[in-house]
Amino acid sequence: MENIQPEKSDVKLDSESVIPQRLPSTAFRNFEDDLNSNHENHSAVHSATHSASELKHSSSYMKSPTTFVQLSEALVNSTLDTDDGFVFDGELHSGFMQELHGMVELYANLTPASILQTEEPRISLDCILPFLMEPIDIIREDEFSRCFLSRSYKPWNWTIYMFPAWLAGVFVRYFILFPARLFSLLLASALTVVSILVLKFVVKDKKRRLEVEGKVLTLYAQAWVMSWSGVVRYHGSWPKSAANQVYVANHSSLIDYILLLCLHPFSVVGQKQDGLVGILQTHLLASLGCIWFDRKNIRNREAVRASIKAHVTRRDVPPLLIFPEGTCVNNEYCVMFKRGAFELDVDVIPVAIKYNKLFADAFWNSRAESFASHILRLMKSWCVIADVWFLPPQRIAPDETPDEFANRVKQMICKQAQLSNKPYDGYLKHIAPSQKYVQARQMQAARWFKKELADYRLSRTSEQARKAVLQQRQERFRFFQTIAVTQPRSAKAPYSGI
Repeated sequence: MENIQPEKSDVKLDSESVIPQRLPSTAFRNFEDDLNSNHENHSAVHSATHSASELKHSSSYMKSPTTFVQLSEALVNSTLDTDDGFVFDGELHSGFMQELHGMVELYANLTPASILQTEEPRISLDCILPFLMEPIDIIREDEFSRCFLSRSYKPWNWTIYMFPAWLAGVFVRYFILFPARLFSLLLASALTVVSILVLKFVVKDKKRRLEVEGKVLTLYAQAWVMSWSGVVRYHGSWPKSAANQVYVANHSSLIDYILLLCLHPFSVVGQKQDGLVGILQTHLLASLGCIWFDRKNIRNREAVRASIKAHVTRRDVPPLLIFPEGTCVNNEYCVMFKRGAFELDVDVIPVAIKYNKLFADAFWNSRAESFASHILRLMKSWCVIADVWFLPPQRIAPDETPDEFANRVKQMICKQAQLSNKPYDGYLKHIAPSQKYVQARQMQAARWFKKELADYRLSRTSEQARKAVLQQRQERFRFFQTIAVTQPRSAKAPYSGI
């Protein structure tokens, strides 16, 4: 049998090692795929467990964490159908079976073993406290969901002198400003539609017609901003059409595009929408050469990439605007930038957008309100205040990867707009945890309680049995500590709050 030889590792074991709370996404996917696998990798598990058993009885047991990483990879690719599906070598140490189960518990993202493992086996109410505290801690420290929460307002008007002023403000906003704003927007929409239809029949030169339509849409975008009494300040060099450039911006709402369209026509890359937004995309923005995609259609991705590459090489089209976050964030945080815009080998111009939430929160929470409701809410506020910065163009460095380039540009935007930089993939908010993973967590929790109960009963039979149980628990605890230091401390994935 071929033994797995320990590799050299720079990992140092110390008493401060902490078992990670969450697993990297690769380990999560491996564990999830394992639930549907068959007994195809038993030979790998047999080899790994045999080598680990030999290593455990050697003096290098606590100095070779790499071997346990290889062991864990074999275990993750094995079956979880039975408690005894991992070991086929009768010469293995009897306590090593519990260590294997402990490894599976770690990969099932269970509560840290350093909390669960106690010197004496015990069955009491506080045994379940770690399992109860874990979700509480996750909710308390959930930084992922905070990126998509709307601002909550505390009541300020319930005083005898503020309430009349608030009532007067409600009357002005709802019965004076809102009707005037709505009428002006509807009038501007009608004039825009008529203008574009007239241009299609009157102006025969396509290039000239598209240029005029771009100016009409710029005026139309200004009418939208006027309907919110928008106060927008622009900083830096204004955009212009040129080849081999792409604009990237943080994303809080579809009105981000409207703010930029007020200055210059942009071709935007975005999700194909339904309803009011879909009508605007299909009919009004067609002349700008925007690129729409459907996330549900995987085959559409290559076509979108090809369209983007073809667009950025042309000088006669509006500049391309991409929101690399891929979803709307609440303008207090900035989540992971997708790499697509940063591997085009063109100049990337960062655009930082910051909204002042004193009078209105411009964040569009698409789960809580439709775009029409979002716009009406802004129209019924006092005003929308925003700052837009066009930062210096950036180019990928020779020794820089697209991911590193994307993160560098993201840091520039966060610094300028005073946003909190978060590494999470924003699209995860649309994904619910797998039911198979939930069932695996439940199975591992049941396995732990079953083992704890078995240790408790065995330790009460005799003093010799008690010593044997304590020795096995000490060995298992050392095993957990060895596994802990092989995992990166920063390996946290935002599975909570999705």
